Amino acid sequence: MKTIRTATLTSLALTFSLILQAQDATRPVPESAPESEAAFSPAVILEAWGWYLGQQIDLVGLGLGEDEVNALSRGLQIAARGKEPAIDLEQIAPYVQEYLTSRAESVQNERSSAGRDAAAAYFSELDANAAVISLASGLRYEVIEQGTGAYPSAEDMVVVHYTGKLLDGTVFDSSIPRGEPASFQLNQVIPGWTQGLQKISEGGRIRLHVPSDLAYGDTGRPGIPPASTLVFDVELLEVKQKLFDQLEAIVSDACVLATNTSSLSVTRIASTCKRPQRVAGFHFFNPVPLMKIVEVVRGERTDETVVQGLVGLAEKAGHFAAITPDTPGFLVNHAGRAFGTEALRILSEGVATPAQIDRILRDGPGFRMGPFELFDLTGLDVSHAVMESVY
Repeated sequence: MKTIRTATLTSLALTFSLILQAQDATRPVPESAPESEAAFSPAVILEAWGWYLGQQIDLVGLGLGEDEVNALSRGLQIAARGKEPAIDLEQIAPYVQEYLTSRAESVQNERSSAGRDAAAAYFSELDANAAVISLASGLRYEVIEQGTGAYPSAEDMVVVHYTGKLLDGTVFDSSIPRGEPASFQLNQVIPGWTQGLQKISEGGRIRLHVPSDLAYGDTGRPGIPPASTLVFDVELLEVKQKLFDQLEAIVSDACVLATNTSSLSVTRIASTCKRPQRVAGFHFFNPVPLMKIVEVVRGERTDETVVQGLVGLAEKAGHFAAITPDTPGFLVNHAGRAFGTEALRILSEGVATPAQIDRILRDGPGFRMGPFELFDLTGLDVSHAVMESVY
């Protein structure tokens, strides 16, 4: 146990040492950070750190009462004073694990039951609304505006704006504040979306009432309790694969059709085109003025003259063109998956905050953006789809 504790303290000390070394006075501090460390008292800082650690170990998932929180606090106080606990840790460890597992399962079952009860009441009232259409799967939807373009299939890439809410009206995710729509392959998201978005065409808007078994089930997600029914307002902006079909009808035979996708299969996008040999990937990276690499993605049927033409165009724009085959993640996103996933793991373990992780990777290795800055720019929905396409 002492070896584990020493390793943990060493890891924390090293991490915070790196954080301090990364504080470059010439670099502007992010707007979300305080102007000076003196702006907060040690008591406030420690309280914030305690909250953060509680979030990382999911204390809310244990549903602790006041007496139990006080017991946990006493253990922290003993550790803070450098004293040994009254009970042998090796002896009690199995009981701790059994208690935490049992408690978490009990709380999840209670919340799942509450979620199912809320869903039953919600759908009972909703089914009385003649404007709401029910599918055999349990999905309900309302077509707000049908749209005038192409209908997507499950294999198509779609571009959407959306807002997701819990039944109490809490917004847990939205592309609107980011100012950038989300794009993904329709069969790579929750089943409620895959089924529902095929009911409208390009330019349409729909409200999806998604039961938990077509969303995130009894486990939930951060910000989404177990067995939650979700309500999405979605605007279907574009169906990309159909768009390429439509473009072929209006452009010349010599026109190159390029996609800036970071993860979708170029070969699949080109599969319905009459001239798939002119379709290629031309993937830039954010922020484009600073990131001088661009991937030229060769699909299975992409003509070599198209590839070389895009290479020349990239070089004229001052970028380095990396030719890559049409594999999951292409080149950079495949090799760089650990950039985001390891940052998320460090965050989940409570080692550092998102702002600290971003600053270390900007000021240390020299990345143009930190992983969480990149998540904010591209959106978690897009990042998640890219990760799944690789793994």
